[in-house]
Amino acid sequence: MAQAVRRITAAQVDTDAAKELVAILRADSRFYREDAAAFKALLATALGESEQIFELPDEGQLTAIVKSWTGDDKARARIVDQAVGGYSKQTVFFDCIAGNGAVEHLVMRRDLPFAEGRSSVIDEYAVLKAVFQTKVPVAEPLYLERNPAVLQTPFLISRRVPGRLMGNSLGLKEKPDFQPPEALGTLLAQLHTIDVSTLALPGFSDVPFDLHTQRLRIEQWIDIYRANADLPAAALEIGLAWLLENSHLIAGERALVHGDVGYHNILFHQGKVAALVDWELVRVGNPAEDLAYVGFCMDAPAEFIDCYVAAGGRRPTEGAMTYCQVFGNVRNALYGVVGMRQFNDGRHDDVSMLPIILHSYWAYMGALDEYLGRILETRGFRWAEPVTEFRG
Repeated sequence: MAQAVRRITAAQVDTDAAKELVAILRADSRFYREDAAAFKALLATALGESEQIFELPDEGQLTAIVKSWTGDDKARARIVDQAVGGYSKQTVFFDCIAGNGAVEHLVMRRDLPFAEGRSSVIDEYAVLKAVFQTKVPVAEPLYLERNPAVLQTPFLISRRVPGRLMGNSLGLKEKPDFQPPEALGTLLAQLHTIDVSTLALPGFSDVPFDLHTQRLRIEQWIDIYRANADLPAAALEIGLAWLLENSHLIAGERALVHGDVGYHNILFHQGKVAALVDWELVRVGNPAEDLAYVGFCMDAPAEFIDCYVAAGGRRPTEGAMTYCQVFGNVRNALYGVVGMRQFNDGRHDDVSMLPIILHSYWAYMGALDEYLGRILETRGFRWAEPVTEFRG
């Protein structure tokens, strides 16, 4: 199957070849669906047998950190909670009680030891410092520890923002006390209208975003996929080839892109966005990457885009939105592939992480399979039609 896909996509793909790709896609989809059912049965019996993947810092360790950081020898730390979800960072909520009794509510965000290929809090901290000076609501970054000897891996500390998450990456889990299209449209317009060149951020302000940059990124993804996949999957084989071939669809527009905007990464307080959190995927790219990702969890994506434009954002093209919908599904499915490889290779043994890892793979592979098939059936392999604006 993999050789057939690579042979077809390497050639000048015509209508008949696109139909052949659709047939391969449909035939292969049943295999990962069968795997999903089998793994779900295994997970039901294995979840109670796992060990903690990465122990929480204890209050003694946190107290030593806040004493060193603040210079207050009488300060102490009190752990409040740990965030649930995610598998490349550890998030711990704690209070810092100063010697004079004053209490600060803080958050520690810490690199995990096995999160190869994901950004470090060192990079995240620099971006947060810059973005905090803009209109984009983020938690104030206070302290960065680069030295892994202090707590095994680097970590950052931010001020805790009042608010709570209202759902997950797939949508809301409760009735909101805000208008989702307006709230998220305004938030992303604030982010995307930042002039990246004024942020003085090495690796962001000084990098281009063009066809070569995007093609290079997809080529890196292909290498990651080849190195980590146990068995080839048609949806990823075709999806990666399609992204490489159609990179022209998002080249030319440059903005600061969060990369993981959704109800799982936005704190809401009293009907307003309090903070956009989890900046590990931030990069310079086409703003449609964020818009398409948010569109997955919107009941009215066209209204969301209209709100985004009304708040100052630029209306995306249909081609850019289509590209970024494929892009988001491929990326998240790849995280599942890499996560399973890490587990199978013994780099961690926390079975409780597997539902998160496998959910990413199954959910996004299913969406990718359906979406790619529709694109190939209606437009062929290469998107070459005139530029049109996205209307939903």
